[in-house]
Amino acid sequence: MNNNKRARIGGAGGGEEEEEDRISDLPDAILEHILCFLGTKFAVRTSVLLKRWRKVWTCVPELNFTSESFSQETSFAPFVNEVLRRRNGGCNVRKVSLFRRRKFDVGLSDNVTAYTLSRGVEHLVLHCDVLLHSCGTNTLPSLLNFKDYPPYCDSLRTLELLGFLFYGQVGFIYVTTLNLRRCTVSNHCSGGRDGDPFAQFPNLINLSLEHCTFHGLKEALKISGGEMLNLSISGLTYGLSLPEGRKVGISAPKLQSLSYSCSEAADFCEINLPSLQHSHVHVPLRRAPSYPKSSETYLKFVEEHNNRSYRNLFFFLQGLCNSQYHSYRT
Repeated sequence: MNNNKRARIGGAGGGEEEEEDRISDLPDAILEHILCFLGTKFAVRTSVLLKRWRKVWTCVPELNFTSESFSQETSFAPFVNEVLRRRNGGCNVRKVSLFRRRKFDVGLSDNVTAYTLSRGVEHLVLHCDVLLHSCGTNTLPSLLNFKDYPPYCDSLRTLELLGFLFYGQVGFIYVTTLNLRRCTVSNHCSGGRDGDPFAQFPNLINLSLEHCTFHGLKEALKISGGEMLNLSISGLTYGLSLPEGRKVGISAPKLQSLSYSCSEAADFCEINLPSLQHSHVHVPLRRAPSYPKSSETYLKFVEEHNNRSYRNLFFFLQGLCNSQYHSYRT
């Protein structure tokens, strides 16, 4: 039993007895797991509780940095860098998360990414809040943009990004889960394959695209993956996230689950999903508004828009006909 501090409480006979500090007597592995549920800032603060807790935070397997817990934004980056410097190098880290309210500091994101790739971290999360209905312009950390760096990291399995801009070739051959939220993706990241931004992720199993914008497409946005099992697409809208007139193609022979939630169905040029088992579609059936005194040109535009929307939706649902379980919500 550790000689930790004990609290004194009143006994039945009016005397005092010691109450055991059972939490501090738990094994290190359990304490480290408990601290995973706290932000790293608060996990570090536990070091002042007792001598027993002084070094526990240095071995927590998950690092969760968020600027929202700092009243002064300027103190956030120094804190993150100091934590990375003082961590126990002999303890494994499985997940690193970095959340920031404002534009990312390039030096900070580079430091966190370098730490992640050098320590064999499996899960990296980089989130920077962006305005609603807009996409991010934060520069991707140089070690994730292998225009000048090879995808050498064989430990990274899950990558989650919010509010970033892709310029060069992006990808890691061992990543199996990729979540992109409000990111801007340029066709230059396709590695020479027109319109296929995910060609550099050959082992991708799970892909989630939420309100992303795609630039530089010559003909179509292609989403393909020989190992992909789960695909989620939301917020793909013409004029906002996808240039007018561009088509979308999905080819994933092993895909089992598809979730598609958009304001309208895209114009699909290919739907190759022979193994699809579950499909969840949410595309509102909305007609473009017309007014009593609308011009003939506008009425023609409305008719063409509605016809295109219904035609695209029909073709899309037809491509999912082999799905064993299908749900459609308007």
